[in-house]
Amino acid sequence: MTHTLPHLPADSSGTMVETPDSEPIIRISRVFRAPRQLIWRCFTEPPHLARFWGPRGVAIRVTVDLQAGGVWLTEWTYPDRKTFTFSSIYLDIRAPERFVYRDCPVGWAGPIAELPTPRTVTTVSLAGAGPDTEVSVLVQFQTIAERDGDVKRGFATTVATGFNRLADQLLEMGA
Repeated sequence: MTHTLPHLPADSSGTMVETPDSEPIIRISRVFRAPRQLIWRCFTEPPHLARFWGPRGVAIRVTVDLQAGGVWLTEWTYPDRKTFTFSSIYLDIRAPERFVYRDCPVGWAGPIAELPTPRTVTTVSLAGAGPDTEVSVLVQFQTIAERDGDVKRGFATTVATGFNRLADQLLEMGA
């Protein structure tokens, strides 16, 4: 059974956040009024990612090595100058349809096969051939308890906020 989190309802923007009862996943989706290729660029090019991939009110620095085995590094700097840095490694890229990545230690330079068990594996899918594109973010956790802990810490809210920031950015870009 899938349910929408009671504290994260679909808002007027249409962002949906779901946590199936029997699966350790979060599914976040939204339809944007923009072509898929433009949204792909926003998700894969650092200047665009730095404008929406995170909470409001933080300075965002992003580096991307967009290839299987390449690292995606994001650093958020809050107004109090505290930082939060996270790193991911791309597992699969199929432009402009989807990319899959998993968490990895910051500064990782080794082969994928030597990484510890992933905490999360995320698939970002873009679907649409016309003026509208559905973006789906599917995050696979090891356990339901880990997923629920991340939800309580605001993970899904941060992604939904990022979707709102992306919508603003797309408007500025003329989409």
